[in-house]
Amino acid sequence: MPLDGHSYLVSQGWTGSGTGLRQGAISRPLAIPQKKTLAGLGKDRDEAFPFWDHLFSAASKSIQIKLSKDGDGSDDSDSEPNLNVSLKRTSTGILSNRRPTTGATADSGATTPDVDDTSPRLNLLATAKREAAKRVLYSRFFRGPVLGPRIGIHENADVAEEKSTKKKRKLLDAEEEQRRERKRLKKERKELKEKKRAEKSREKSQGKEKEREEIDAVTSKLDPEVKKEKKRKRKREAEDDAVEEVKESKRKRKQVEKDSEQSDKKRRKEEKRKAKESSEVQSEEPKRKRKRPVE
Repeated sequence: MPLDGHSYLVSQGWTGSGTGLRQGAISRPLAIPQKKTLAGLGKDRDEAFPFWDHLFSAASKSIQIKLSKDGDGSDDSDSEPNLNVSLKRTSTGILSNRRPTTGATADSGATTPDVDDTSPRLNLLATAKREAAKRVLYSRFFRGPVLGPRIGIHENADVAEEKSTKKKRKLLDAEEEQRRERKRLKKERKELKEKKRAEKSREKSQGKEKEREEIDAVTSKLDPEVKKEKKRKRKREAEDDAVEEVKESKRKRKQVEKDSEQSDKKRRKEEKRKAKESSEVQSEEPKRKRKRPVE
């Protein structure tokens, strides 16, 4: 989880939004990912110079211990240490943590018991195996907890999370409202188009009726036989329309009857299946009762 710099500063007591060097530089907090690898840090930790062991060995060898014995004056010369370790200081007087160029080298095992010199020295293969085992051991260490204030960051994170959820809810509500508004406008446009289309068709039919009436009026004046023929034609068209309506009603009635028969068949089939399942369950119950428990 990346560290939120803004929440961390607020938990430490800082207030305000701050000022950036550029316009829009602090529009959102920087996301600092947590380091999970050893890249760039401690690459030479296994072969690094043991500065603290070197310092401890030098300090321990500089301690003088005098044993007081009666009549023995040669102890003062024996108690003087043989200082063969030199500490190098920088130009400012601080102890340098770099490897000394002269003098005895400091080993990391200076504070541990010395191994007998009579033990056989390890060969190159054994040393390589030991280094590989040490690297495997260090690679299996787990990452420790994050250092920093816990309560403030968690509280601020919870508050920020609540704010983000509220913002998301508001955005979702606004999007839902916009979607509903778009649907309503689309429906209104569709209804308006349907209304215009119906008006056009009605006007067209009315125009045809007027045109027909005008033609009938003209033809009636010119020839009465034409008028009679027109009437007979309209009568035949009306009869044909009535026949078509009767056929359509019969077809719909047949379709309804067919659908009802299919639904009845499905219902009877379902009833048979349920009756069969219930009979099987009833036949299995006595068998279960007759079974005796195994001792």
